[in-house]
Amino acid sequence: MFRIVAAWSTYVPGRGWVIFDGVVTLVLGLMIWARWPVSGLWVIGMFIGIDLIIAGWSRVMTATAVRRLPAPG
Repeated sequence: MFRIVAAWSTYVPGRGWVIFDGVVTLVLGLMIWARWPVSGLWVIGMFIGIDLIIAGWSRVMTATAVRRLPAPG
């Protein structure tokens, strides 16, 4: 929830990716909390892997958007 609120409340280029990252993380966390896939402990590892991939992509896209900003001065 913090990622979503922080990205929503401030303007940063590429913040849509950070909001997307927060939503994916929230959904995966709710799925674990609700014990949706009762298949075993491998689900937590898979969800953490998915979260790391989405978070990494979000940071790459945000850095690309910030890099395109004009230099100050």
